[in-house]
Amino acid sequence: GLTFARHELAGFAIRRFSYVVKWAVVVMVVSSLLINAPLFLKNFQAFAPWFAGEETLGLLLQNARVGLAIFLLCFATVQVTLTFHSESLKKALLDHCHFVARHWWPFGWYLVIAAFHFAALHVLHESVVRGVGEGTALWVSWHLIFPWVAGVIGAWLLATWVSVFKRCESQHRVAVAAVSPA
Repeated sequence: GLTFARHELAGFAIRRFSYVVKWAVVVMVVSSLLINAPLFLKNFQAFAPWFAGEETLGLLLQNARVGLAIFLLCFATVQVTLTFHSESLKKALLDHCHFVARHWWPFGWYLVIAAFHFAALHVLHESVVRGVGEGTALWVSWHLIFPWVAGVIGAWLLATWVSVFKRCESQHRVAVAAVSPA
């Protein structure tokens, strides 16, 4: 396992950065293609018919954000594998497939719980926005507070995911050690 003193955390993070940046590049490319490219292309006459109206573009961007969130949740083990095991991106994707095949039940339940919390957070946000009225002082306050609430929920789900991943991996190591000859 990973054990180190608290003051060594920065060194650990710097050493692992080069491995994790591979996944960050994939996420940036996907988000650029799904979100930034349509925003950029709508300004050119040749691509204007593709984005006829703000409603079409808004729906496209909303669907792109949902698709990106689903993509990130479905490939949740890739970044944590790169962080903890310092592997290549191809090996991390292969390990992700093996992890999902071995631990589909806890992984699936984690996705269900994460989806529930994200949906509940969205319902809470919409309810408060509609309840206090647009442009009011409470509306402004809520829009200042909501990113913090979303950040806490996101951080909690991330910590939960790392715990689920480490528990599944430690159970797998124990099972493999029990089966393999000494």
